[in-house]
Amino acid sequence: MMLSMLGGVVSDTAVQRAMSDYAKAWRFKHRRRGTTPFYMSTALRVDLGWFWNYWLYTTEAVNESIPDVTSKGNKTIVTVRQDGQMPSPVVLKCSCANREGDQVDGRTAG
Repeated sequence: MMLSMLGGVVSDTAVQRAMSDYAKAWRFKHRRRGTTPFYMSTALRVDLGWFWNYWLYTTEAVNESIPDVTSKGNKTIVTVRQDGQMPSPVVLKCSCANREGDQVDGRTAG
């Protein structure tokens, strides 16, 4: 879950590339505490200290809710509330029904 959330911050492709490089660089070597966060932050060229702190050194949890959904015409507003202390990206998948009543995922109806 942690790497999935990191993908929401910097992109899944970047995380996969950095993890692949990390695995190659540290193959058959002994890692110390902090090696992984340091390597990943360096490889991704982003200061991720806040991210690693929450995921590795606290007991906070991701706790999000959807308190409200409103529709007006062809526009829908989804309100997402972060109830926990851990900052995290919002990953939201929307589905709707087209004119024939078929389920359609994503932003466009067929």
